[in-house]
Amino acid sequence: MIHSRVASLGGVPTLFINGKAEAGMAYITYFDDAGCFRQFGEAGYRLFSLAVYFGDRGINAVTGIGPFSSGIFSRRGEADFSLFDRAVRRILEAVPEALIFPRLNMSLPSWWEEENPEQCNDSGVGEGPRRACFSSRKWREDTKEFLRRFLRHAAASEYCDHLFGYQLADGNTEEWFSYDQSGSIGPAARAEFARRFPGEPSEVSFRKYLSLAAAEAIAEFAAVAREETGNRLVIGSFYGYTFEVPFWQSNHHALHRLLECPDLDFICSPASYITRNSTEKAWPYMLPVDSIKLHGKLYFAEYDSRTCNTRFLQECRPGICRENSYDTPLWKGPPTESASLGILRMNFAQQLTGGHASWWFDMWGGWFDSPAIMREMAEFRKIAEESLLDPDRSGAAECAAWIDEECFAWMDHPSSCCRNGRIAISQSGVPFDFYLIHDFPRAADRYRAAVFFIPAMTPAVRAAIDRCEADGIPFLCLEGNAPVSSGTVREFCVRNGIHCYCRGDDAVLVSRRWIAVHAAFPGMHVLTLPQHCRITPLLPKKRSFVSDRIAVSLDRGDTALWQIVPAEKPHPHSPLQTLPVSCAEKDLSAQERNPEYA
Repeated sequence: MIHSRVASLGGVPTLFINGKAEAGMAYITYFDDAGCFRQFGEAGYRLFSLAVYFGDRGINAVTGIGPFSSGIFSRRGEADFSLFDRAVRRILEAVPEALIFPRLNMSLPSWWEEENPEQCNDSGVGEGPRRACFSSRKWREDTKEFLRRFLRHAAASEYCDHLFGYQLADGNTEEWFSYDQSGSIGPAARAEFARRFPGEPSEVSFRKYLSLAAAEAIAEFAAVAREETGNRLVIGSFYGYTFEVPFWQSNHHALHRLLECPDLDFICSPASYITRNSTEKAWPYMLPVDSIKLHGKLYFAEYDSRTCNTRFLQECRPGICRENSYDTPLWKGPPTESASLGILRMNFAQQLTGGHASWWFDMWGGWFDSPAIMREMAEFRKIAEESLLDPDRSGAAECAAWIDEECFAWMDHPSSCCRNGRIAISQSGVPFDFYLIHDFPRAADRYRAAVFFIPAMTPAVRAAIDRCEADGIPFLCLEGNAPVSSGTVREFCVRNGIHCYCRGDDAVLVSRRWIAVHAAFPGMHVLTLPQHCRITPLLPKKRSFVSDRIAVSLDRGDTALWQIVPAEKPHPHSPLQTLPVSCAEKDLSAQERNPEYA
């Protein structure tokens, strides 16, 4: 009988299956008939996911996309598990040792919403139908019943020992966004708010409640999944895109509730979309990933990384979407295989240095269908597996960034500080950890400086700033729509004695054992370490050397990765000081390395 859990290994939450630590790298596609399961299996992957649908609606109420598959409960009074069974068998035929965690889209079928209009939102999106309200007690109870029926079928199946966990999905885009794009407001929301918060009729309180309703629904469903799986399998969900959706209508600003939920083992989000069309920039986290780790939960990043092989959805599934809805630049990948590899390496380096898990999301299929890309996938898997042996897999950040997720309830219009501030931090050359302000009393003493994201001031942020002032902790406030640059963040850090790994605008990803650079410009890139280390270039592979300095020539958008292990400073004539051939051609001045470096 299969067992899985999340437990600490090397200082970070880690997935264990049947007592064995897993590197936490998986593969999923929406269209399993076009998937690369066999190729990923041959590359050493054994974790896979697949999309499962309870209902018959498309995944996005805004774009009006058609359903990708028939829903299990689309016919009233019936349950058809055959498509799910076939999808699991298709994976197992390609990779017999596969371990699978289904992505359960629990969106209820259209017949349920048509029969229960009072349990739906006041409106749909545009001309679309009214959809379920997250506050509806009947919606929750009926969803639980469908969930129980599905989980009991899976537990009784011939492949049950290949199912190691479940990802609970619902709402718009399967990510718990409100179906009405207005906060999931309907009769049930108003009634439940009035019942639970009598005497608090304020708009701000109601807005905060709407996020709480979504988080509480997830927690309730997780409790059912925990019970039905006998507390043997990991349970997780999308949620908490605190930095990426800075508006209260998203329903995503009660992450603290799920961090306290004993039935949820992992939290998921895609990598940020704010820099997707700038190949020279990193993809900063959507959510406060270090709060997730602080509470002992695993973060799963969804890398829906477009490649040179990515085609528009209309080309892959004609007629499934409206014209001009899935054919914008966001849905295209880099033009070349080389540029694609630079992005994929950056994604992997983020996982490795961030100490979390991920899945490669091959949305329409074929995105990874390339020998060169699959060789990289195999190398990523090998490095990640070896990293599990590191005694210290924790981060190296001396600074932390803090945000109060409740601040958005005070705002009628989004501010730009979350977007601009994350880009500035990610390109500053200084590693940061990211937290909810709820965790400030517990974690602040770990860091030498603080940056506060302040779309709107709240009592919790004010208290944290007061503590910094009282204790002499340097801090920087990123407020409203005030501009901020990587240079601003870098200068603040350097002025306060924080080690800066790179003075250019490269993205530098760092942990105790790993360092990577994602190149913002073509040419020589220089990283300075806080101490001498044995440095082993892995992407690309070259021979080891001992130094406190790394120099490497990269094209714009390239990524290089090294393993670093603290070492004694070598003798002046030791050959270990020799840099890799590609890095030691010339000891360039700062101005020669990069005109913006000096």
